[in-house]
Order: sequence, then structure tokens, then C-alpha cells
Amino acid sequence: MHRRLIPSLRGIFGLARSALLSCTLALAVAGCSDEPLRVSQREDVDLAAAERCVRQTYWAHGDRGDPHMHPGRDCVGCHARSARGPLFTVAGTVFNAPHEVDDCLGHDGAVQIEVTDDTGRPVTIVANAVGNFFTTHAFRYPLRRVRVLGPRAGAVAEMGSPPPHGDCNACHSRAGTLTPTGTSPGRIVAPR
Repeated sequence: MHRRLIPSLRGIFGLARSALLSCTLALAVAGCSDEPLRVSQREDVDLAAAERCVRQTYWAHGDRGDPHMHPGRDCVGCHARSARGPLFTVAGTVFNAPHEVDDCLGHDGAVQIEVTDDTGRPVTIVANAVGNFFTTHAFRYPLRRVRVLGPRAGAVAEMGSPPPHGDCNACHSRAGTLTPTGTSPGRIVAPR
């Protein structure tokens, strides 16, 4: 029994290491320049006038390892740094408005995120009741396309350029971000 367990754990850790290396490689290559990928907060957004939390309900249960935890925060980075929980390859949150605060419960409808990688085959991820979505699927980088499919038939939002990595909330922050690969206007918002 001991001998069977050890190869299984090696396989699991090997997959996790491969996923982390794939994400790191994707981040390194993403800028397509000699400079590392730089992400900076946008300063042209009036956050004082922006909707803080459409649902008026916030995550308040700490870091207890729940799929509903910390909407809007850096899922991929936190899981990679803490070594607690699964190593996500793509993760983020779908919100109701573009500038909602971290820990505000996001969109609670039937929203799907469709990620197409270098193989050309789309993978669908379903957002949960607070808008969080995540997967450990072994994507082949670079990612080519990301679409958000809303709860209403035909409601679709597509990224204007291929994503530089799968850490969606790293760029889709409350204020939005500026990167060499494009501009994020703020949160991922469910199409209507």
C-alpha cells in the first residue's frame, strides 16, 4: 500500500509543478519584449463614484478554503504562494459592475467562461454563486481567446486581445490595469 501511495503523490506533485511552470513561462513570454510583464493600476477611473458592491454582501469567512472565498482577489497567485489548496491554471471572478471592491460577492447567475488555448479547443469553466471561477486544467500556452457567456442566450463578452496569463483578477482589479498587452477596464462583468 505504501508503494502505491508514493508514486501517486509524485504524480500529483509533478502535475502541480508542471502547471506552475506553465503559468510562469506564460507570464515571462506574455509581454513579447525584453522587459518583464508590468501591471499598473489605471488612474483615470473615478472609484469614489463607482458602485462598491451591487449585492451589498461580502465574503467574511477568512481563508478557510472555500470555493466562494475572496471574490476579486488574486486566486492563482495566492494559491501558488501559500501552497494551500489547488494550483489553478485559470481563475477569477465575474462581477455585476466594473469597479466593485474585493470580497464583494460577484455575479450569482449561470455564467460560463470559455478559454481557448493553443490547441484551439475551448474549455468551459462555470462560475459559482459568488462569481468565482477556477480550473486546474492543463492548458497549452499561450492562451488564444477568453469569452464570458452570460445567463441570457446570446449574451457574450470577449477579451479584445489574448490574455497574457490565467490569473484573471491580477489584471481585472477594481481600478483596472495597464499592461504591455492591453488595458483592463476593471472587473470582469457578466454580459447582459
